[in-house]
Amino acid sequence: MLTDPADCGPVTLSLPQDVQTEAHEYPEAFFAPHCWKLRRLPPDAAQLAEAADALTRAKAPLIVAGGGVHYALAGATLGDFAARHGVPVAETQAGKGALTWDHPCAVGAIGVTGGSAANALAAEADAVLAIGTRLSDFTTASRTLFRNPDLRLIQLNVAATMP
Repeated sequence: MLTDPADCGPVTLSLPQDVQTEAHEYPEAFFAPHCWKLRRLPPDAAQLAEAADALTRAKAPLIVAGGGVHYALAGATLGDFAARHGVPVAETQAGKGALTWDHPCAVGAIGVTGGSAANALAAEADAVLAIGTRLSDFTTASRTLFRNPDLRLIQLNVAATMP
């Protein structure tokens, strides 16, 4: 489960207090380093063309970068894409640091705990490319943040379906 990029997430290990001091002899192989290969599925060509068309025609596009940008190790690629196309990038709480703070396209945090710059851009956006985010309540201000009735929402995520 933790190696699936669509279903991975934070982990908590809770041990009862009476066994926290116990010791056990594990085989040395148990601690051997292992390199996990990330699954990289290609996008559907028709959906990719539709998304590219929507972004090309947008007059006020916005990228919302979530924690999936970090999982995909895609921060540099996102920064290059945003700079090349002049698209502002807002960050969710999990996406914080997807772009460096001084990147010319970085507009800061978005949503309930976000800043005025990102939230103002979201309210006016006519196309939003949501990368690696489920667009939760905090990110979307309980779905009140994106106000443009003609908004095109494009989600780039490894999960096949999103809530």
